[in-house]
Amino acid sequence: MTAGEIGLEARRLTKSYDGAPVLQGIDLDVPAGSVAAVVGPSGCGKTTLLRCIAGFETPESGEVRIDGRAVAGPAWVPAHRREVGYVAQDGALFPHLTVGQNVAFGLPRRERSRARIGTLLEAVALEADMAGRRPDQLSGGQQQRVSLARALALRPRVMLLDEPFSALDTGLRVRTREIVGDVLRGAGITTVLVTHDQEEALSFADQVAVMTHGAFRQVGPPADVYLRPGDLETARFTGETVELPATAAGGRVEVPFAAAAVDTELSGPVRLVLRPEQVEVRVADDEPVGDGAAVVEQVDFRGDHVRVRVRAPGEQEPLVLRAATVAGLRVGDRVRLRISGDANVFPDRG
Repeated sequence: MTAGEIGLEARRLTKSYDGAPVLQGIDLDVPAGSVAAVVGPSGCGKTTLLRCIAGFETPESGEVRIDGRAVAGPAWVPAHRREVGYVAQDGALFPHLTVGQNVAFGLPRRERSRARIGTLLEAVALEADMAGRRPDQLSGGQQQRVSLARALALRPRVMLLDEPFSALDTGLRVRTREIVGDVLRGAGITTVLVTHDQEEALSFADQVAVMTHGAFRQVGPPADVYLRPGDLETARFTGETVELPATAAGGRVEVPFAAAAVDTELSGPVRLVLRPEQVEVRVADDEPVGDGAAVVEQVDFRGDHVRVRVRAPGEQEPLVLRAATVAGLRVGDRVRLRISGDANVFPDRG
């Protein structure tokens, strides 16, 4: 494969269970060597999509191609001949086998050497001497990396990750995710991750597909999906939102405490949608009373930031915003609010 070619292609995939549609015409292109994340709520069809790509399920219609070769649709290639690696949520290690035996599982006997197993373990940032341990002697993050080493041993063209980090503690999840991402990108393996964790999808992937009810709502680079969601449901699913009734006119939108430029042809009543970090909070205690400042009602410490609930002038509901910890905000402070960055607006349907 050369740069720019498609490593994994899914076209018009459909799948139903007991007459209920699970996949509804899915299209997905993953450039060779890149990482895609499919994010969506439980039951939306994410795992079914992976299983159709892997060959564990047969789609009712549509096709799947790996490096240009049809493996489902015009032709059917069984799972063990697709050159696809699969890492499940629980790692699925064999508890009665050592780490080395787990990694070597599925390899031809001639390739089950200590050197080969050691190289695979080191590729996922594990010591080669861990080969003699049992899975229950490893941490959750180490077990997932052993699962990845086992999948890498078969030199897959495509790697499928089915919520592999969800059972790990926060710090371990982030570190394991970074290691796995570095390994897969370094090996140039086309990868698809499915997850319900928005932050995981946005930080791990080169492109993100937001999935609901068996269909993609939006597919694009992480920053585009997060900052320029195509609809209100996508905005809500990909992160926290600040939603305000507003009035749009002439490429601008106004709320009682601020105004912002927007790229929209909508006019009249709209719903302004912002990320919490887009509303800057600045202490205004040195300004005259009664000048329209907002009032801080609650401050929740979150380490590197605080969640601030403020009552803005002209707003019926309090706003929940995000501010720097060093801002030193306290309950009762009078603050100024300013919108930064591009705002999103959608039709206000009440």
